[in-house]
Amino acid sequence: FRLGADGPNTFPARIVDVVFRGSAFDLDLRGENDEALNAHVHASGRRPEKGEAVVLSWDPERCFLLKAEG
Repeated sequence: FRLGADGPNTFPARIVDVVFRGSAFDLDLRGENDEALNAHVHASGRRPEKGEAVVLSWDPERCFLLKAEG
């Protein structure tokens, strides 16, 4: 994931929690419809802030579908 809307896949969210893990941040986020998401974002630049509104983006080749159980 990257912070910023610079890709074809984007997800607007608000940061709920931030954990610094050396070379990256683990972010707990909530989407516009209260969807929960956890993102691992490389630490390049400023630290993301709790409560901040962000847009995550990612490359299409990083996407995959999960088989529904049931």
